[in-house]
Amino acid sequence: MAFLYDVNIIPMLSPMNHMVYDLSAFLNNGLAILSGSIAGAALYQLIPPIPPALRARRQIAAALRDLHRLAAGRWRPSAEIWEDRLYDRMIALPKIATPLQRGQLVTALGAGLAIRQVRDLADPAGERDGAHRVLSLLATGDPDQVRAAAAEIVERLAPQAGEGGLVAVQRFCAAMREIEEALTSNPAFFAGRG
Repeated sequence: MAFLYDVNIIPMLSPMNHMVYDLSAFLNNGLAILSGSIAGAALYQLIPPIPPALRARRQIAAALRDLHRLAAGRWRPSAEIWEDRLYDRMIALPKIATPLQRGQLVTALGAGLAIRQVRDLADPAGERDGAHRVLSLLATGDPDQVRAAAAEIVERLAPQAGEGGLVAVQRFCAAMREIEEALTSNPAFFAGRG
């Protein structure tokens, strides 16, 4: 109630206007502000809250949209911003969220970090076209084609990524494998069905 008093005292007293000693106008103005505040608070009570199950589905869908934007290159956040966003989504999940839904957000977190690594290491690994193809497929939401394309790239780079190989190629292959494993563990999420 103190908040309403703080917010409404200024218009009721009208400190910038000339001194007016009209009691009926003051009471009329005060009553209008008070009734408007009460009506606003009452209307907020009438709006039903969003059901927890729907809130959980919205968080999952938003994480998938962010992941598709990241894969398509329409959004390029730093790793820290990506992690913060996904951790915020995990915190925002309601208590009734299923373990599958929580796991989907963890999968999205790891896949997003792997996408950033693939994009950063594509040139040093000499796989700019391959990385572009995999990320484009991932942005469209076809897990089977993404897995096949990622596996083909890793298999082709395996001789260069072996022991004593280039570090950039090894990291690139590890990021591709992470994307491949994320798609294998949760294909319905990446296809937008889960």
